[in-house]
Amino acid sequence: MKDQEIANKTSDTLTDTGQEITIIVNHPGILHHLHILPTSKKFILKPLVLGTLQRISAKLVGIGCELKSEDMWEESLKSSATNSKEMAEIIALAIWNRKQLPPKSLVEFIYYNLSSAELFNILMVVIKQMNVKDFMTSIMSVRGLSLLNRGSQIAPGSSLEE
Repeated sequence: MKDQEIANKTSDTLTDTGQEITIIVNHPGILHHLHILPTSKKFILKPLVLGTLQRISAKLVGIGCELKSEDMWEESLKSSATNSKEMAEIIALAIWNRKQLPPKSLVEFIYYNLSSAELFNILMVVIKQMNVKDFMTSIMSVRGLSLLNRGSQIAPGSSLEE
């Protein structure tokens, strides 16, 4: 997916239209070939609600990728072994986007059917969809208002002329 494509998909998710994501079954079985089960599943990534934003943020903060070793291959293997399930859970949280946790079947479907490149492309859309910049702006605005209000308060027992 190119940067322009990601930008276009992100603008769709930031509006209420959502972003369609299709995940193709990696190893279709006999039921897929007989058209009893679908060979792909489509999901719509809608704008994240605050609860989902908090869950995904907590997972992202918990993921560690330290580049201590000079051997990038070794670090990649360690990171893949420890973080790949969490990445699938992040995508499942974004797709589910509800108070309840996503079903384990959704996490496993994502985990066993996405390549690392597909995982990256979907995660880029999810991260841009989180829109943390606007969230931080609103927090700073509220803090700024509380600081302004704090300066204009009158202490109990004092007069306006002091």
